[in-house]
Formats: sequence, C-alpha cells, structure tokens
Amino acid sequence: MFLTLNEGVGMCMRKRMLAGVAASALLAMDPSVVYAQSQPAPVAEPATAPAPVAATLPDRAPSKAVRGRWTISGGAGIFLDRAKSASGIISSLHGASGDVAASYTPALSAWSFGIHAQFGHSRTKRAEHSSTETATKSRAHACSTTTPTTPTGLGSPPASPGLRPAIACNTHGTQNIKRREKQARNSSHFILDFEVGKDLGLGTTPWDEPKLKAVAGVRYARLTDNLEIDNTTATTTAWTSTAGGPSVTAQASRTTRNMRRTFSGVGPRIGLTASLPIIKPVTLDGSVGVAVLFGQAKSWSTQNFYSGSSIASLSLDGTSHSSEDHGRGIVSLSFNVGPTFHLSQNVAISASYKYEAFYNALPANFDSTTQASKNVIIQGPEVRLKLSF
Repeated sequence: MFLTLNEGVGMCMRKRMLAGVAASALLAMDPSVVYAQSQPAPVAEPATAPAPVAATLPDRAPSKAVRGRWTISGGAGIFLDRAKSASGIISSLHGASGDVAASYTPALSAWSFGIHAQFGHSRTKRAEHSSTETATKSRAHACSTTTPTTPTGLGSPPASPGLRPAIACNTHGTQNIKRREKQARNSSHFILDFEVGKDLGLGTTPWDEPKLKAVAGVRYARLTDNLEIDNTTATTTAWTSTAGGPSVTAQASRTTRNMRRTFSGVGPRIGLTASLPIIKPVTLDGSVGVAVLFGQAKSWSTQNFYSGSSIASLSLDGTSHSSEDHGRGIVSLSFNVGPTFHLSQNVAISASYKYEAFYNALPANFDSTTQASKNVIIQGPEVRLKLSF
C-alpha cells in the first residue's frame, strides 16, 4: 500500500487541524493547564543551609565547667595572745603571723579539696620590777661585867675582884633588802588544716566562688609558751656595835627559772565558709569552724640557785628540774570575716579579722610556784592575696 504525495500531505494537514481543535477545547475547559504546559520548567535553586539558631550563652562561662580550678592564697598579719596569766606574770603578747592555703575544685564538681597552714611567733616581752625593804634586826652575843666578890668573914682580907657569869646581850642593826625580778616571755603557734568542701547549692559569685560551702577535715595544732624569771636578792645590815660580829654584814642570792609549756594535738574539724556579693567588685567573706583535738600537754622547768656575800660574788649552789606530761582533749574554735576586693576574675585581695581559741590546752602551771592560764586565744587583723587559675 502506497500513498501518493497528495494523499500524504492531506493526511498531515488533517492531523494538525485535529490537534489544534483539541487544544482549543482544553483551553476552554481549563486555561491554566495549557498555560502551565507552555511555561518552561523552573530551574531548581541550590539548597542552602538553614540559618543557625543563636546559642544563648552567659557573658562568663564558669571556669570549672571547662576544667578544674586551683586557688592559692597567702597572708600576713599581727596577732595578740590574750591568754591571761596569774598575778605578776607577763601576758598579752604581740607578734607576727602568716598563712598559706591551696585548694582544688575538679571540673563540673561541687566538691573541693584544700590545705591551710597558719603560723606565728610573738616578740619576747620583757618586764622588770625592783623593790627596797628596810627592817630592824638584832643579833645575840655574850657579854660580862666585873664586880667584887662578897667578903668571906670578919677580919678576912678583901676579896679580889671576880667575874660575874656571862649573860646574853643583843646588838641591834638596820637591814636593807633589795629585790629585783626580771621576766621574759614569748609564744608561738602552728596550725595545719586538711579539709574537703561541698558547695551547698546556693549559687556562685561572679568570681566562681560558692556563696555557701560546708567543710570537714582534720586539724593539727602545736602551741608553745616560754617564760624566764630571774630573781635576785641583796641584803645588807649595819649594826650599832661590833659586839658579836662585824659592824656590817651582807649576803646575796639569785634564782633563775626557765619554763616551757606546750600542747600538740590532732582531731576532726567541721565548718562553713561564705561569700556574699555586696557591690561589684567587693564580696564579704567569712568562715567559722570548730574542732576537737586530742594530744599531749607538757611543761618543763629548770631552776638554778646561786648564793654569795654580794651580787658580784655569786656562785652556783645547785640545779633542779621538773616536768609534767598529761594527755588531754581540747576544743578549738575559729572564725574570720572581712571584705574581699576582686581586682580581676583571677586576682583578689582581702582584709579580715581572725580569731583562734584553744581552750584548756596548756598545763595550768609552769612549775610548782608559777601559775598561768590554760587557754590560748590568738586574734588580730590580716591581709591576704588570692590567685585562681
């Protein structure tokens, strides 16, 4: 079957006419279909990443959230040892004190671990007291008189003079007594605390310090009290006559005592520390603690005795020693409070007043004749520098 040229052209024309009629019909029913088909296909735009959501971060991220935090501090101050002593013994000693501390807070932890050492030594306080006393003294000696004896009878020759039996006589004199007492006293202390702290969850200051922290640990303390006493007595007596001895007599004596009292003990300690922001960059910091220490209270005493006719000619007559040693438990109370000035996020300086008391710590006596207070109370101002990293 073969079509002629005219037949082929006619068939092609008919097909095109039918397509045009069909398109017209579709346009009449839904013009958008034809319009959509006539439009070129949209070019797909490249995909873009969604805009990141801005993270809400604090202005200052706590350092301990990233890594552990070390804090090192040191301070110096003056202290007053207010332990009272018996009448006539030096008290209220002044001295210099210092302390160093270090603590570590692990990352993302409310716990901390620290060590704190305090030490101090008072200056040697000296005192001297002199007195003069006058008294009337007497000394006995034998005295006699010459008298005639009684005649033996009438016509007897006169008796020759004889001696009456000796009788006791007294010679009086004026005695001057000069006394001088010298004292020298000093004290020292060493306190060492090992502690574990726990943030109580009341928040932190802008400098990463817990507002309230509980601490517990172990305290060691060594307390020393030294006393030296030098007593000298010189006595001179001027007699009204030489009967019974020289017209002037003199004697001297001296006693020196070197005494020491100590306490060394260790025991558990608990406490609280607080840091309260006041105005930037100042916080009010403080701590309080109580400990029970168990240890040894000791005392030593050495006495030297001298005698002679004068102070310049004294010679040693003898030496005595005494000591006491008692086990005991004592209570220790401590607190300090003061403002802290934060110079930067990691540097601060503070001024505080501290109080350390050890009750019933020392023996009551230096020796059998010298009593003193058993309590040791140390208090005074202090300045500290603190570094964190």
